[in-house]
Amino acid sequence: MTAEPRGAAWLELTLAQLDFWEEFRFHPDRPLSTVAHCIEIEGAAEEIALVAALSRLAREAEVLALRFRDGPGGPRQRVDPGGVPAVRVQDLRGAADPEARARRMMADDIARPIDLERDPLAALWLLRVGPRRWLWYLRGHHIVLDGYGVSLIERRAGALYAEALGQCAGP
Repeated sequence: MTAEPRGAAWLELTLAQLDFWEEFRFHPDRPLSTVAHCIEIEGAAEEIALVAALSRLAREAEVLALRFRDGPGGPRQRVDPGGVPAVRVQDLRGAADPEARARRMMADDIARPIDLERDPLAALWLLRVGPRRWLWYLRGHHIVLDGYGVSLIERRAGALYAEALGQCAGP
């Protein structure tokens, strides 16, 4: 069992989150409400800078590290610093069809049910499918992510990547 962070209060869910919580409780074995997006990156990407930017993004975007639990007062949430998703980097160029393999991996991930009390609620993958081609995959449960949130995360990732390359500074 992981130690509980000091001073981190368990907070009530929003009304929208309560809907996703109830959906999970009624259908815990179904992959409902998964939000995923893939960005194709073509060209001369700097892998070290890209991984550094995505790793920093994962630490900054606290929503990716939310943890949920149910109790006598109902479901609660809080940020779990130990739940920050690690960036999974995988070079698929050795596969017969790297892009098809990457797409299958993403589809399999989306098809898995997410247990809101036990499973990581977000994933960040960087899949290399060609000499100058990458796929950046972001997946989360809708209780923590929506389309607007994904767009903000993607915008921030771009800014952090530019900063890692020394092209601009900060937020």
